[in-house]
Amino acid sequence: MAESLTQKLARRKRITEEISQLNQELEQVDRDIFARVGKVIEAFEGPEPESAAQPEKRQLAVAHKSVTPSNLVITLTKKGASLREIEAATTEILRTVGKPLKLRFLLDELVKKGVSIGGQNPSANLSAHLSGSNVFETASDGWWFRGQARPTNKNAPEGASLI
Repeated sequence: MAESLTQKLARRKRITEEISQLNQELEQVDRDIFARVGKVIEAFEGPEPESAAQPEKRQLAVAHKSVTPSNLVITLTKKGASLREIEAATTEILRTVGKPLKLRFLLDELVKKGVSIGGQNPSANLSAHLSGSNVFETASDGWWFRGQARPTNKNAPEGASLI
């Protein structure tokens, strides 16, 4: 027997309530996962520079591009600079310093310039931005321009700060 319109509306309401509960549960799981990922990143890179601390309350935004388990994409962000702004400021910093910089030093310099990286973990967010950029690459000595020779202390521009 086919469902009546009233039955379909009641079923729709029940499903909507279930989805709302699942979304709340999913947001909590996302927070827990991100907290653990942040601890792992901190273990590898050390704590964020003090100047990168964000005293204001962090706002969490979760965007789901797909809800299938195989390709669920979750973005946890706090509003920050755009990729173009980050690339421009990073380019300026690296050209001024004249040598590759480790992520924590690069983040510290960006914050000093007033560039807000955003996110629950700005260090992880900056790393993701730079990794997704066609402009930069990383190696054991730090971030530098993709495809360009990496200067050493011996051939860094004269007067360049060697952080």
